[in-house]
Amino acid sequence: GWIYVLRDNEIYGAEKRTKPKGEAARLRFHHSSFFGGKAVAAAGIIITDDNGCLTRLYPHSGHYRPGEAHMQRMLYHLYHRGVDLHSFLVDMQQIMHVSREVRDARTPKGGTGCDNAVAEMND
Repeated sequence: GWIYVLRDNEIYGAEKRTKPKGEAARLRFHHSSFFGGKAVAAAGIIITDDNGCLTRLYPHSGHYRPGEAHMQRMLYHLYHRGVDLHSFLVDMQQIMHVSREVRDARTPKGGTGCDNAVAEMND
């Protein structure tokens, strides 16, 4: 995966690497490393397939703590660059502050969460 920040209508990225045992912490590169902690429009993690195509987008950054507005700006940026927003998955769990257990209890496996609402409307 790649860490990214969106700033001034440009995406900046670096390969996400975990620190090997014994390696100095100063060699790590964080979201805040791109611009010295200054404000950015969005930050997170991009996962690509072997061909470099976007498969997942995560709004995860310990420094910037991305919220809904950050994700909206990133999706807007991608959309206006011609990226099909249906071609990848977006992890909204952190933004929605809903644990997987709560989400799974509310949404039947394989369902969309709208299935019950549609059924109730048709009754």
